[in-house]
Amino acid sequence: MNKNESRLRALLLKGPIGQIEAMLEEYDMQAHTRIALICHPHPLFGGTMHNKVVHQIAATLHQLEFATLRFNFRGVGQSQGVHDHGQGETDDAAYLLDYLKNRHPHATRVVLAGFSFGCFVATQLMHQIHTGLRTEIKSNNIDVWELLLVSPAVNKMDFSALSQLNVNKICIQGESDDICESQYLKAQYPNFKDPKSLTLIQGANHFYQQLLPQLGAAISHGICS
Repeated sequence: MNKNESRLRALLLKGPIGQIEAMLEEYDMQAHTRIALICHPHPLFGGTMHNKVVHQIAATLHQLEFATLRFNFRGVGQSQGVHDHGQGETDDAAYLLDYLKNRHPHATRVVLAGFSFGCFVATQLMHQIHTGLRTEIKSNNIDVWELLLVSPAVNKMDFSALSQLNVNKICIQGESDDICESQYLKAQYPNFKDPKSLTLIQGANHFYQQLLPQLGAAISHGICS
């Protein structure tokens, strides 16, 4: 498929408690029917939207025709506020998803993606949308909702919502991850509600060093399956 020129825009948006710094990537002159919001790893341990794994997620989804929006959680970079242990970060993510949906009103497919701590925020937002707690996010024309979870921190945070959500869950994990060890995801994965998939990348540590292309391939396979 021939694509129009891709454009990456740096944004400063007014969020629930102040300014949010974000990066939006779209194809010019194209009405996107696929949109993706990407959440970065833990801000208290150096996580930002410029993390290489976050960048790989965004780049891969954009190649698959998604308009992508990644952003800095409150207190990171030029985003105002302070770390709120996931609650305020979920509020920010909800605001940005609403922004992205309003920008692309014909979108029929939404991916909420995260890396590590970002998986928790994406999961919380998806759960709140599908239990009616986020009435500001209209979902009438959305045919497909998906979670893309790269190295979810299931050993550190509560992911029990995944046993209830019936959206597609694409889980990717490095076998040599020493921060979010694969054994914990393997143990919890059977409890996740279908539909779901799990891809294990041999030799990959938490940051997929030297294996980012394999991560991209796993994302593509999960999204296109």
